[in-house]
Amino acid sequence: MGVAKKLNGIVGHGAVLIICDARDLTMKTIEVIGSLVKTHDSGVVITVNQPYSVMKKLLEKEGTDTKGLYFIDCISAAAGGQPQKSKDCLYIQSPGALTEIGISVTQGLSLLNGKKKFVFIDSLGTFLMYNSAGTVKKFHHFLITKLKLAGVDGIFMLVESEMDRAVLLELESLCEKTINL
Repeated sequence: MGVAKKLNGIVGHGAVLIICDARDLTMKTIEVIGSLVKTHDSGVVITVNQPYSVMKKLLEKEGTDTKGLYFIDCISAAAGGQPQKSKDCLYIQSPGALTEIGISVTQGLSLLNGKKKFVFIDSLGTFLMYNSAGTVKKFHHFLITKLKLAGVDGIFMLVESEMDRAVLLELESLCEKTINL
């Protein structure tokens, strides 16, 4: 079954966890965002795994309209990149700056138009390289609750092998739906 069919009907589901194989993460990320753009008015894309410049080029190459997207790039500065100022992207110093990321999500959502909005994270597991498992669990609980209260769909990509089983079970308990791609 294709990505679009598996994502069919997730608008209004609150939080959705998408688990995929590490080898397919980038390709599946692009497919998922492409599907979300078709079902939502706008969205915030938090890039923890891919720099904004790369992610935007990959999306556009696949024909995804990025006009309604606002990016929060958590990896470019941490990797030593020289972030370019952009009206559709905010650069965070590191995936370890979880408070800054939380504040940035609120700012990004306030800039977007439309009723059906989403927040997408390209790799939950990458946060574990910069934060303790307990801190990551607290952050995701906070973010998912914040999105539910705002009526915004949260879609979170995860490579299962990156996540401790206890953390994975807690994430699944916070989400209304888990999809294996």
